[in-house]
Amino acid sequence: MPAARLAKAERLQPQSLSRLIAQLERDGLIKRRPGEKDRRTLILEITAAGRKALSHDMTARRAWLEGAMRRVLMPGEREMLAHAAVAMLRLADEGREDETEEEEEE
Repeated sequence: MPAARLAKAERLQPQSLSRLIAQLERDGLIKRRPGEKDRRTLILEITAAGRKALSHDMTARRAWLEGAMRRVLMPGEREMLAHAAVAMLRLADEGREDETEEEEEE
């Protein structure tokens, strides 16, 4: 994914993204290379170490959330959240469709 598209998608300032990319690369979590068609384009790729770190982080976050939901929420509230999650995913997909249409116009 080009870095400019990533900054826009994540609603980050380009300078903030540049610092983040540099740190992730130093940590061995991503690789960056120039684009094949346009050498000014920066292509980011996650490394094996990056995938492992991401998987570990997501697993820990999921475990925390599931535990918190079991401790704090009543069964009906958990069911309501499950339904809300489906609606939120539909909304997120709508946002992706809008971004795809904008990219095609460029």
